[in-house]
Amino acid sequence: MRKCRYCTKEIADASRVCEHCGKDLIPGRVAAAGEPSPGALILVTTGDVRRDYDILGPVYFQVSNKGLFGSALSKLVKQYAADIAAARTAGTVGAFRMDWSFLYGEWSVGQSQFEQAFFVAVQELKLRAAMLGADAVIGMRQDIDMDTDSFQFFYLQMYGTAVKFKAAAGAPPA
Repeated sequence: MRKCRYCTKEIADASRVCEHCGKDLIPGRVAAAGEPSPGALILVTTGDVRRDYDILGPVYFQVSNKGLFGSALSKLVKQYAADIAAARTAGTVGAFRMDWSFLYGEWSVGQSQFEQAFFVAVQELKLRAAMLGADAVIGMRQDIDMDTDSFQFFYLQMYGTAVKFKAAAGAPPA
């Protein structure tokens, strides 16, 4: 037995993916011959899908930018830096913009942090769905709570329903 470097829970020595947090444990690993990374092919939608499926259960993820010397969000943004850069290149995540409102005695959450938090939360939701063996997350919803007492911190909660697609009539089981 060894400990996962992400969640520090006990896992089997031969584990390639943590069974607790769903993280890929082989750094920089390129998927072998068509093998996708956990969660890579999971569909996430705010609606339903026009396909028969079995409901596996709810999936949930929460992240915040609150922290004196670092936050859960900043750690996850570092972890997903390459994916965020690729999403920026593809135009699905906006370019980083500096928020200069602190010059006026205010500190606010820039749009970039919200976009990064949303991107990270969707990726983490996919990993949780992958741990259940899901093909998709349907009915995805989010809630953002602002804490404006001193600095503008936010808490993002994202949730949905993990589902497994049923095999098409006459198709061999997956």
